[in-house]
Amino acid sequence: LRRLSSKGPPPIVCPGHTKPLAEVSFSPETPDGYFLVSACLDGQPMLRDATTGDWIGTFEGHKGAVWSMKFSLDGLYLASAGQDEIVRIWQVREGHGNRGDGGDPSSGSAGSATFFHQKPYRLYGGHKADILDLCWSKTQFLLSSSMDKTVRLWHISMNECLRVFSHTDFVTSIQFHPVDDKYFLSGSLDEKARLWSIPEQTVVDWVNVHEMVTAVCFSPDGKKAVIGSYKGKCRFYS
Repeated sequence: LRRLSSKGPPPIVCPGHTKPLAEVSFSPETPDGYFLVSACLDGQPMLRDATTGDWIGTFEGHKGAVWSMKFSLDGLYLASAGQDEIVRIWQVREGHGNRGDGGDPSSGSAGSATFFHQKPYRLYGGHKADILDLCWSKTQFLLSSSMDKTVRLWHISMNECLRVFSHTDFVTSIQFHPVDDKYFLSGSLDEKARLWSIPEQTVVDWVNVHEMVTAVCFSPDGKKAVIGSYKGKCRFYS
């Protein structure tokens, strides 16, 4: 990062949002390249060309802050969620090809994110407070974690919630196991990280780090887990 900051061209700066950003997320590689979505407290999440930074469109309909946005692993769907307690699933248009004109987001010229259908493909309700994080599996399951102290499981082919995993405090971060997606990791402000079995709907392992957990992540091979805390520490577990 030190080398990036001192050499090479200046960074691309993309205006448009009016409040702090909560999350930025890349798409998988697609036939049209890479894309970037930005979740923001202004409730106007945006889609951009990840190479040029050009604005493509804005996802409309959220009420309040959007805390998380994640592309499915095949790049065909996008999940967004936040303060209004609803998970929205957006579906890529078939044969789209409209990359936007690099215009000003404030002009509203693209209306909504033009790579996606204008209306959400699914609307998932059930959470009772802000949704803080989202995670897709390789088999199109989706997890959502919330300030209501739960994690909910969904599948793109169904309208209803499939499982509810209860915690004792806000669930700040979640991730499917990258090799065996019958398991997922959750981090909570109760200072614990938990490894869950989805079929059994039980905790199969857990650790108390004695600090509020704000981030969790598996290594790509699933053999390590990293737990990040409110006090700025990363702990590695095998």
